[in-house]
Amino acid sequence: MSNVYMIEFGIKNSGNQPILRDNFDEKLQIHFKPETLILSAQVTRVHPSRLTVSISHQVSSILIDPLLLNPGDYFVIQSLTSGKRPDCSEKARIAGISSLAPINTGWRVAPLPFFPFSHPMNGSSMMVWVALAMASGAYVFDNRSAAFVFLGMAALSAVLSLGLWFMGKRGLNGGRYIDEA
Repeated sequence: MSNVYMIEFGIKNSGNQPILRDNFDEKLQIHFKPETLILSAQVTRVHPSRLTVSISHQVSSILIDPLLLNPGDYFVIQSLTSGKRPDCSEKARIAGISSLAPINTGWRVAPLPFFPFSHPMNGSSMMVWVALAMASGAYVFDNRSAAFVFLGMAALSAVLSLGLWFMGKRGLNGGRYIDEA
């Protein structure tokens, strides 16, 4: 075995109508490039907890048996592959659905951009608070130039944090995550 990868992906009914077993023309298929060998595939999470998902895998594809997916129902599959970096595509023919849409793209942004360690910049909000504390300390100890440098660092961190938060909120698929209602 060479170049072992773990890939995790989910399937979710993000619409407002149920998808019935009878709506599937055939099994849902996840295809990998022929140079990719699937070593294992398993369902790791389901919602609701009583959702039963039956999958199987062949050399370079995962097959998912038709199932009932009510609005908000989802499941996550984890797969180990070998060979080239996994790149997959799906094949599905489901009544009333013209194509599958990707979700979970872009940053997952917390609703409050200054809550510590909840932002894509991994701690930029803490940098704002640390820089403000350093600026206060420098001001108290009568080092005005250092206080202005730390204030500038706090302002720059705040602008970057808000900018990235805003870009994440405005993303094409913002808010469409597998585990969100």
